[in-house]
Amino acid sequence: MSGTTIISISNSITSNSSQSGIFASNQGAVGTIIELMIDNVTATGNNNGVFVKGTAYVQLGRSNISGNTTGVNNATSPNNFYTFNDNYINFNGTNNASNFGDESLIGVSRQ
Repeated sequence: MSGTTIISISNSITSNSSQSGIFASNQGAVGTIIELMIDNVTATGNNNGVFVKGTAYVQLGRSNISGNTTGVNNATSPNNFYTFNDNYINFNGTNNASNFGDESLIGVSRQ
């Protein structure tokens, strides 16, 4: 099956999960596109605050990701994880985990 799935998560709290507070993947789903918008979300006390893999597109804004084992686990390929640079991602065991080093989140401007 192919197509585009658009997901918007806003004004929400994800906490105390042994897995991921927010997880999205289209890995292995040929022809499937995921577009995920995360806005004003708190992810705390999870194994991963946000974990995304595959070719999913992600936009992260106005969110607090703290107190997780890993704050943001960006396993997108190519790197499709975008931020509006207005998030609080700290006090995690590892704040950003990815194959992209310091460039794991791509900064974009608001319109």
